[in-house]
This record gives sequence, structure tokens and C-alpha cells, in this order.
Amino acid sequence: MDDTLSWDRYLPYMQSAADQLMRRSPNAGLDPSSLAQTAIIEAWRCRAKFRGESEEAFLAWMRGILANVVRSAARQQTTNQELSGQSVEDGGNEHHPTLIYNDPIASLDQRETLDRVWQSIEALQDDYRRVLQWQHHEGLTIHEIASRLGRTEPAVRMLWVRALRELRRLVHRANS
Repeated sequence: MDDTLSWDRYLPYMQSAADQLMRRSPNAGLDPSSLAQTAIIEAWRCRAKFRGESEEAFLAWMRGILANVVRSAARQQTTNQELSGQSVEDGGNEHHPTLIYNDPIASLDQRETLDRVWQSIEALQDDYRRVLQWQHHEGLTIHEIASRLGRTEPAVRMLWVRALRELRRLVHRANS
């Protein structure tokens, strides 16, 4: 199971599981395909933690990871919409949201943090910035991004992982 390419075979199963989860708890703007891909990447990262011995146990473990990814994405979506002053139902899609708070100190802290994040995004190399924008802002699937970039899907997944890693590093450095 350590062969990275063999993980692609789980994508249809995970997409189906994500579709089912999204039907039970719909969240506007969350793409089941992207959630499935994120869950597979997370499962690959945590593969050493899997303690089962059967394929059924492995699939159940992966569904648990998917459920966590969906919950996390829904929380992040709610947080982003609250930061932009939009209700969850609005599903607004501003590029650089305006913050609306009653507490001026919290508003200033949040605005400064958001500004540091946007500065870090702008400091990323072009491919990193594009893949993050297309995946998270425009909601494109890995397949669509691979097609746009003329790269394979595994290459785009790694590009996305590296982009997130670099963004975290830049934001952490900006906060120091």
C-alpha cells in the first residue's frame, strides 16, 4: 500500500463516500471530489497509523478520515464566511473578504492575520499560487488543474501539498 500510485484506485470509492456524506449534510461550495482527494492524501500521510489487517478495516479507516476532512472543511467554510461577514447561507465568494466585527481589537487582529496570509499567498511561486487558487477559490478538481497545467494528477497533488507546506512556512515566518 505504500506505492503512491496504488492509492489512486481508492478515489472512486472515496468520491462515492463523499457524495453520500454531502447528501446527508450538504454544505454549499464543498466539492465531494476535492474532499475525497484530500482524504486520500491525508490517509497516505498517516498510513503508518493504520493498525488493521483487512481491506474492509482499511476502507473503514479511510471513511473515518473522510468524515474528519468533511467536518474540517465545513468548519473552515463557516469560519471563512463569518470572517467575511456573510451568513453560511449566503455562500459568498469574495477574493479578499472584508471583516465585520463588534470588537475592534479582535477585528484588527483578524485583519492583520488575514493580511499576512494574503501577503504569503502573493509571495508563493506562480505554480503554487495557481494550484491553491484553482483548488480552493475556484473549486477545480485535481483532474481539471492537471489538464490546465499539462501535468499528471499525482504531480498536481504533490504540487498542491508542497504549495500548502510553503504557505504554512511563509505564514509562520510572517507571524514570527
